[in-house]
Amino acid sequence: MNAAPAARGAALFRGPPRVLLAEDDPVLRRRLASALADEIESIEVIEVVDGAHLFRLLRAAFVWRACEPPDLIVAPLALPGCDGRAVLALVKNLGRPTLVVLVAGASDDLAADGLAGAAAVLRAPCDAGAVGSLVRDLTARPAPLVTIG
Repeated sequence: MNAAPAARGAALFRGPPRVLLAEDDPVLRRRLASALADEIESIEVIEVVDGAHLFRLLRAAFVWRACEPPDLIVAPLALPGCDGRAVLALVKNLGRPTLVVLVAGASDDLAADGLAGAAAVLRAPCDAGAVGSLVRDLTARPAPLVTIG
């Protein structure tokens, strides 16, 4: 796992985290969504099945402002209709801080080019609970300040 400390921007988030989960395998997608719900109270998980849906949702959120944008995206490095590197490039071009966690297959090339900016890159197969814990840590809100007196 490669987690960038600078990407842990908990101050970016307000309210329950919104996570965009992209996965074409329905069984794995449900397992990951369940793990996220188990790890993070009040999380909102938006599920998409391919790159076309992922890009449409990101455009709707960031360009057209038709819906709330996700705080974090979990996507495989290789997804039908897109590549994880393209997701990173699009998020960077949209100009809003959004964390991206990529899951690379056993045969995926993890050369650093194109992966800069990912909050983490995980190697599959990875435990759904570990993904949930990582997302929980990345989206953790700081404790509220209490003033006494």
